[in-house]
Amino acid sequence: YNIKQSGPVVYNGIDFDDDIAVGDEFTYVYDIVKIPQSDIPQLTARMEGIELAAKARRIAIYYSQMAAFQAKTEMGIDLGEVLATQACAELSYEIDTEVVKMLVDNAAVKEDLTWNKRLPLGVSKRDHYAGFAETIEIASQHIYDATKKHAANYMIASSSLKPVLVMMEGWKAANTSKINGPYFAGELNGIKVYISPAIKAGRYVLGYNGGDMITSAAVYAPYMAIVPTQLLGFADGAMSQGFSSLYDLKMLNPALLVAGEVVDVALDPVETATA
Repeated sequence: YNIKQSGPVVYNGIDFDDDIAVGDEFTYVYDIVKIPQSDIPQLTARMEGIELAAKARRIAIYYSQMAAFQAKTEMGIDLGEVLATQACAELSYEIDTEVVKMLVDNAAVKEDLTWNKRLPLGVSKRDHYAGFAETIEIASQHIYDATKKHAANYMIASSSLKPVLVMMEGWKAANTSKINGPYFAGELNGIKVYISPAIKAGRYVLGYNGGDMITSAAVYAPYMAIVPTQLLGFADGAMSQGFSSLYDLKMLNPALLVAGEVVDVALDPVETATA
């Protein structure tokens, strides 16, 4: 390139030195920016098959034809229908309990999630129980730190924790008129709380469920719903009917679960200075 003017020179947006004289010839090279295609982050999906082997769970009902007649005549109830309803409820309860135990057994127990419900001196019960909300938030933090994108949205607790939960701010109780084993008790600051008789007193588990296989701690796969057999009557008046279900359970991501405990232990004595 041949400079045709002296002094400050601007060529194609590039500022040159002031000491370039007229007639000087020089070359320059553009710094061309290349897109590093090989350095682009890539997200690759990899599908892994998980084997689910359906297992059976059965229950049967037995009653007398005469007892059914007496119940219908004197109380106006269908004994066979009542027992069938109870049998299906029992199967559902046993399956729900099995699911809860699997989640509890696979949840990581954190030491900082142990909370003492013993009332300190000079603190009201409501104020003290409100401090349990911090422990629940720490549990949710554990899930977030492990996954970097999820926080707890459900909690499974023993029945001994409900008296604490109902006294906390942010608690919204649910309708519990019909209970069969584990049940939905309410919400605490957006976290759904389920009470289960299968959990040891004082224990609780927090987890996240996004509604799909990727963001679920476990999967419950029913292969066959509860199906009844035909009602059989024998010559002696005995009536029999069976109910069966096929299903399987499998853990998917234990990182979406954490466990803690509520204890009731004596506090350290308060030391007071004497004159």
